[in-house]
Amino acid sequence: MKKLFFLVLIVALLAGTTTVLAGPPDGVPGGRPKGASSGGRPDSASGGPPEWARRGPPDWAPRGPPEDGPPGRPEGWAPGPPDKGNRGRRGRAGRSNVAFIELWQKDSDWKIVEGGAWSKMKYNLSGSEFEFVFNGHGLAPDENYTLIYYPDPWPGTGLICLGSGTANEDGNVHLQGSENTGDLPASYDHNHPDNAGENPSGAKVWLVLSDDVDCENQKMVGWNPTEYLFEYDLITYEDTD
Repeated sequence: MKKLFFLVLIVALLAGTTTVLAGPPDGVPGGRPKGASSGGRPDSASGGPPEWARRGPPDWAPRGPPEDGPPGRPEGWAPGPPDKGNRGRRGRAGRSNVAFIELWQKDSDWKIVEGGAWSKMKYNLSGSEFEFVFNGHGLAPDENYTLIYYPDPWPGTGLICLGSGTANEDGNVHLQGSENTGDLPASYDHNHPDNAGENPSGAKVWLVLSDDVDCENQKMVGWNPTEYLFEYDLITYEDTD
């Protein structure tokens, strides 16, 4: 009889120990919320983890990029694609003060002539003077050409002659220099941001026949567009003086 009593007592003690090891009762800090069964989900749920286990990150946790998004292009990009053109780099070179544009021979529909004359120009985006290096190719040998900033409308009153030269026997011309142009586009240019409206704004750079431009009176006096090179992109320049 005593053995049976002690056996029952031991069983009771073991059952109590198991209850203690199961953790704090429901609702006590550190335990399960009230209503959560030992099976790991609320009694009323039909499946899945309990609500307290499905909570996402706290409100202070980062939730992606800021509302204004990632940073955009640095200020001063030259208009047009800033990467690779038909003849190498076009647009601003990284974060430098240097940019590149291409000029092309165009047909009557204003499309680039395949296999026609073309050129590449390097220039500074800002400075005390507009500095440039221009190389033209496929031009008429021994013809005289002038590189100009052309402001709309016709006849380009107020245009600026940047440099002149004669194409060699291979049809190449090299021009390099600097001019005190002021800001480009000029305020009187129809392509200036204040005048362009919904149209693209920026300055036009053309290579024209020297006989077709009056540099002293700053205007065009002839029109032979099939012999010219026209802009692919408009440009901007800031005069820092």
